[in-house]
Amino acid sequence: MASTSAYDLSNEKLIGLFSGACLKAGASNSRTVLNPSGRYDMAEAAFLQGVVLARLDGKEPPFIEGTSVQVIQVNRRFLFVSARKWDAPLVRNENKYVVRRVLYDERTWYLNLISTDPDHNKDIAEHYYMADEFEEVPCEAIESDIPS
Repeated sequence: MASTSAYDLSNEKLIGLFSGACLKAGASNSRTVLNPSGRYDMAEAAFLQGVVLARLDGKEPPFIEGTSVQVIQVNRRFLFVSARKWDAPLVRNENKYVVRRVLYDERTWYLNLISTDPDHNKDIAEHYYMADEFEEVPCEAIESDIPS
């Protein structure tokens, strides 16, 4: 079965996806056409750029998508992603999270998270948090906290 993580793709496949994402992002933001997916296209191109740069730097992601994590320290360090918000909501020590996406930017790893608290998800969905502020937890610890 083929891997779904961009970090596991072959060089050829990765460059193909990155080139396509850049093309879509450029067209989406060209102002010649109104494209509601423009913000997503830019984010996807930035994500794939990070995958390419991590590979060139010889770096492996600290977590993979789907990993269960919890906060080990909170320094409010995050990567600004949303054009609509000026500050990222604080991740909570008592919450457990699942890694949605791993981003490499300026030689630093960031995580986009899903919270076990559905009310907290809407606050954190568009932000990337410093990966070194999290540690992996056993999957069973997360599953017991997910609301049914």
